[in-house]
Amino acid sequence: MSRKLMFIFSGVLVFLLGTLVVFVFKAQGSSELDMVSGCVPYNVSLSRGESDHQVVIDWKTEEECVGYVMYGDDRGNLDLVSIDTRDLSSKVHTVVLEKLLSTKNYYFVINSGDMDYGDSGVPLSFSLSSL
Repeated sequence: MSRKLMFIFSGVLVFLLGTLVVFVFKAQGSSELDMVSGCVPYNVSLSRGESDHQVVIDWKTEEECVGYVMYGDDRGNLDLVSIDTRDLSSKVHTVVLEKLLSTKNYYFVINSGDMDYGDSGVPLSFSLSSL
């Protein structure tokens, strides 16, 4: 392999490894906006909805992406799904979870661009009393 070809190959390899490190760092919950790309959710917020049994989950993405939330009251069985009915593909996402009980803890992941996002692979959690 020539020296020039080896130099180009090394440069491409360094670039790919750097991109992978940035993606993994961001997916694990960094708040550095300049490191966000594609459909990785950022500025995720939870708030009470209009009724006592609703929670609103908002997030943003750098690109227009299809996003939804999978949730449930069992961390290992997120069998409920809620989608953003305003826009199928967007950079600003809002999902409303309804008919929640105030006595339960709930778990959720955001699916954005066909990837699930939580806290280092673990679903995020909340209860109505914590909001």
